[in-house]
Amino acid sequence: NNNEYFTALRDEPTPAPEEKPRFWDYMTAEVLVILFVYTVNKVGQELVISSIPLLTHTMFQWSVQSAGYYMAVVGALVLPMVVLLNRWVNNVEERYMMLYLSYACMGSIFLLFHSPTLLG
Repeated sequence: NNNEYFTALRDEPTPAPEEKPRFWDYMTAEVLVILFVYTVNKVGQELVISSIPLLTHTMFQWSVQSAGYYMAVVGALVLPMVVLLNRWVNNVEERYMMLYLSYACMGSIFLLFHSPTLLG
């Protein structure tokens, strides 16, 4: 009787050990879309940054050195502006912040394209 019990246990398939999730198991459609958008965004940023000397020379007749100084100043202002915006955001609702920033962006674009140096 005891022998039959052990024989029955031996005939049962042993459960497979649980596999650890692999990297590609996390690649859902949503994650792939986010990675694609991020990549396109970064490529666009690199294209704009690498074309700054050409754009500033064409639009404002700046030298390459002046464009380099401009990019250095813009790069140096990134961290202080992040700190200031972070302090401002704590006191302002998100929808108002987005509205104000979109107005500032549209105003900057308007001033850029209506500057006297562009009209020639």
